Amino acid sequence: MGAEGSVMELLIGTYTERKAFVDGHAPGLLAATWEAPASGERRIGEARLAAKSVNPSWVARTRDGARVYCTAELENGRVVGFARGDAGTLTALGEQDSHGADPAHLGLDADERLLAVANYSGGTIAILPLDADGRPGAATSVHTQPAPVVPTGRAEQESAHPHHVEFDPVTGQLLVADLGLDRVCVFDVTGDGVLEPRPERDVVLPPGTGPRQLAFDETQSRLFVIGELGNTVHELRRTAGGFQVHGGIGTLPPGEAGDGDSGAALLYSAAHSRLYATTRGRDTVTIIDTSGPELARVAVIPSGGRTPRGATLTPDGRLIVAHQDDDAVVVFDLDPDGMPVPADRTTIASPVCLVGFY
Repeated sequence: MGAEGSVMELLIGTYTERKAFVDGHAPGLLAATWEAPASGERRIGEARLAAKSVNPSWVARTRDGARVYCTAELENGRVVGFARGDAGTLTALGEQDSHGADPAHLGLDADERLLAVANYSGGTIAILPLDADGRPGAATSVHTQPAPVVPTGRAEQESAHPHHVEFDPVTGQLLVADLGLDRVCVFDVTGDGVLEPRPERDVVLPPGTGPRQLAFDETQSRLFVIGELGNTVHELRRTAGGFQVHGGIGTLPPGEAGDGDSGAALLYSAAHSRLYATTRGRDTVTIIDTSGPELARVAVIPSGGRTPRGATLTPDGRLIVAHQDDDAVVVFDLDPDGMPVPADRTTIASPVCLVGFY
């Protein structure tokens, strides 16, 4: 999207139903263009309905953008697949049981033939095979996470809560950030899509961290983890025996307690050697420098809306943040040092996940 006049499309995951934690009222999976009008300033256009779907709160895409998958965050969770045409139109490819309640995240393997699903309330992880046309098939493997080993006294950690699934680009193993277990769990995945736990390679994080999302750096030798409950970001470094915790840093201003605050999205920018972490409750974005021997908090700034959830970085140097509780998608320009500068604010119903097509 570097050329003037080029257009990016955003697919926007939403909530369509009222839940205990959100007044969802979007009509389904939404789309909007991100383009430069005559003024030269890029703006997000009016959102339109891309596909009818219930609580499509997480959206994943293939590398070529030809296929899209979303969760249906329900008590009986579903995964829905779509083929995406040149004009951005979505055509249903089918749907499958997620084998758990409230699916929160999806991850594609390197060959884009397997789709991993993290079921937050169900405490399960499932693998769905994808056929040559990208249609999801019935699960080849379903794994139920164990009970927490070290009780923290927090309701969110009375049981397992898988929140993020990511295929390791180096080993092909599946990494699972489990908020309830305070672990990044490691699984081998066989060629026919069967999960095999490798608990000896699990990464154990400090009690009360509540790992929520993962982000690799460009070398794939460092993995960053945002803690929803601990309001922290931890750095994991790859070793011959797996990832090891190298250090961490808080996402809140020094000396401030995090009562009522919770970490959400985590993005890594190779161009700036920066991490961007959103915090709900406080409604902020924390900028973290990753270029030194230890993580360093650069700034904590207002996110521009209420309850910042998902976010994305654009190729032309912008940070876009979705705010679920006041229907706001906020655009920040990134200056040469990677510092966000508010640039635009658009009204979009119940936005929680942003995926770009360039």
